[in-house]
Amino acid sequence: MIGIITNRGDLGGYTIRADYNHDRPVMEAQTFTCQHCNAVTFCCDPVTFKPAAPEDLGGRCTVCNNLICKNCVGKGCYHIEKRLDDEEKADRDLFVKMVDAMEGKWQPMRAPDGFQTNRFY
Repeated sequence: MIGIITNRGDLGGYTIRADYNHDRPVMEAQTFTCQHCNAVTFCCDPVTFKPAAPEDLGGRCTVCNNLICKNCVGKGCYHIEKRLDDEEKADRDLFVKMVDAMEGKWQPMRAPDGFQTNRFY
Protein backbone atom coordinates (compact mmCIF):
# COMPACT_ATOMS: atom_id res chain seq x y z
CA MET A 1 0.00 0.00 0.00
CA ILE A 2 1.30 3.43 -0.93
CA GLY A 3 0.27 6.42 1.18
CA ILE A 4 -1.13 9.34 -0.80
CA ILE A 5 -3.02 12.55 -0.10
CA THR A 6 -6.45 12.47 -1.72
CA ASN A 7 -7.92 15.49 -3.46
CA ARG A 8 -9.95 16.34 -0.33
CA GLY A 9 -6.74 16.65 1.68
CA ASP A 10 -7.42 13.57 3.82
CA LEU A 11 -4.54 11.26 4.51
CA GLY A 12 -5.57 8.14 2.63
CA GLY A 13 -4.04 5.26 0.82
CA TYR A 14 -4.25 3.21 -2.32
CA THR A 15 -3.94 -0.53 -2.61
CA ILE A 16 -3.32 -2.81 -5.55
CA ARG A 17 -3.89 -6.53 -5.20
CA ALA A 18 -1.97 -8.35 -7.89
CA ASP A 19 -2.27 -11.82 -9.32
CA TYR A 20 0.99 -12.62 -11.05
CA ASN A 21 -0.71 -15.18 -13.31
CA HIS A 22 -2.63 -12.39 -15.08
CA ASP A 23 -1.54 -9.28 -16.93
CA ARG A 24 -3.63 -6.82 -14.94
CA PRO A 25 -4.23 -6.16 -11.25
CA VAL A 26 -7.00 -8.10 -9.56
CA MET A 27 -8.15 -5.11 -7.53
CA GLU A 28 -7.31 -1.43 -7.19
CA ALA A 29 -8.95 0.62 -4.47
CA GLN A 30 -8.61 3.73 -2.39
CA THR A 31 -8.31 3.11 1.33
CA PHE A 32 -8.19 5.02 4.58
CA THR A 33 -7.02 4.09 8.05
CA CYS A 34 -9.33 4.56 11.01
CA GLN A 35 -7.70 6.94 13.48
CA HIS A 36 -9.47 5.32 16.44
CA CYS A 37 -8.73 1.59 15.93
CA ASN A 38 -6.12 1.63 13.12
CA ALA A 39 -8.25 -0.58 10.84
CA VAL A 40 -7.87 -0.17 7.07
CA THR A 41 -11.14 0.47 5.23
CA PHE A 42 -11.53 -0.08 1.49
CA CYS A 43 -13.51 2.59 -0.35
CA CYS A 44 -15.01 -0.01 -2.68
CA ASP A 45 -16.59 -3.42 -2.27
CA PRO A 46 -13.75 -5.98 -2.45
CA VAL A 47 -15.94 -8.49 -4.31
CA THR A 48 -17.81 -6.38 -6.87
CA PHE A 49 -15.25 -3.51 -7.06
CA LYS A 50 -18.12 -1.01 -7.05
CA PRO A 51 -17.94 2.06 -4.80
CA ALA A 52 -19.00 1.23 -1.26
CA ALA A 53 -22.14 2.70 0.22
CA PRO A 54 -21.43 5.72 2.46
CA GLU A 55 -22.89 3.96 5.52
CA ASP A 56 -20.40 1.09 5.03
CA LEU A 57 -17.38 3.40 4.96
CA GLY A 58 -17.73 4.95 8.41
CA GLY A 59 -17.51 8.67 8.97
CA ARG A 60 -15.56 11.58 10.34
CA CYS A 61 -14.99 12.13 14.06
CA THR A 62 -16.20 15.57 15.07
CA VAL A 63 -13.74 15.75 17.98
CA CYS A 64 -10.40 14.87 16.32
CA ASN A 65 -11.63 15.60 12.74
CA ASN A 66 -10.24 12.33 11.34
CA LEU A 67 -11.74 9.53 9.25
CA ILE A 68 -13.03 6.57 11.27
CA CYS A 69 -14.39 3.14 10.33
CA LYS A 70 -18.02 2.07 10.72
CA ASN A 71 -17.20 0.12 13.92
CA CYS A 72 -15.98 3.27 15.68
CA VAL A 73 -18.83 5.57 14.64
CA GLY A 74 -20.82 6.67 17.70
CA LYS A 75 -18.34 5.33 20.29
CA GLY A 76 -16.74 8.64 21.21
CA CYS A 77 -13.27 9.89 20.38
CA TYR A 78 -10.47 7.60 21.53
CA HIS A 79 -7.58 8.35 19.16
CA ILE A 80 -5.12 5.53 18.41
CA GLU A 81 -2.16 7.51 19.77
CA LYS A 82 -3.99 8.12 23.06
CA ARG A 83 -4.92 4.42 23.20
CA LEU A 84 -1.28 3.38 22.69
CA ASP A 85 -0.09 5.85 25.34
CA ASP A 86 -2.63 4.44 27.82
CA GLU A 87 -1.55 0.85 27.09
CA GLU A 88 2.13 1.73 27.52
CA LYS A 89 1.39 3.47 30.83
CA ALA A 90 -0.56 0.41 32.04
CA ASP A 91 2.38 -1.85 31.11
CA ARG A 92 4.85 0.42 32.91
CA ASP A 93 2.64 0.49 36.02
CA LEU A 94 2.36 -3.31 35.96
CA PHE A 95 6.15 -3.65 35.65
CA VAL A 96 6.68 -1.31 38.62
CA LYS A 97 4.19 -3.34 40.70
CA MET A 98 5.97 -6.58 39.78
CA VAL A 99 9.38 -5.15 40.73
CA ASP A 100 7.98 -3.81 44.02
CA ALA A 101 6.46 -7.23 44.79
CA MET A 102 9.83 -8.90 44.19
CA GLU A 103 11.71 -6.45 46.43
CA GLY A 104 14.23 -8.37 48.49
CA LYS A 105 13.59 -11.65 46.63
CA TRP A 106 15.33 -10.77 43.41
CA GLN A 107 19.09 -10.99 43.11
CA PRO A 108 21.02 -9.64 40.13
CA MET A 109 22.96 -12.21 38.13
CA ARG A 110 26.68 -12.28 38.71
CA ALA A 111 29.23 -13.06 36.05
CA PRO A 112 30.92 -16.45 36.51
CA ASP A 113 34.41 -16.49 37.98
CA GLY A 114 37.05 -15.75 35.39
CA PHE A 115 34.62 -13.95 33.07
CA GLN A 116 35.90 -10.55 31.98
CA THR A 117 33.07 -8.05 31.71
CA ASN A 118 35.14 -5.11 30.50
CA ARG A 119 36.47 -6.87 27.44
CA PHE A 120 35.60 -5.67 23.95
CA TYR A 121 35.08 -8.19 21.18
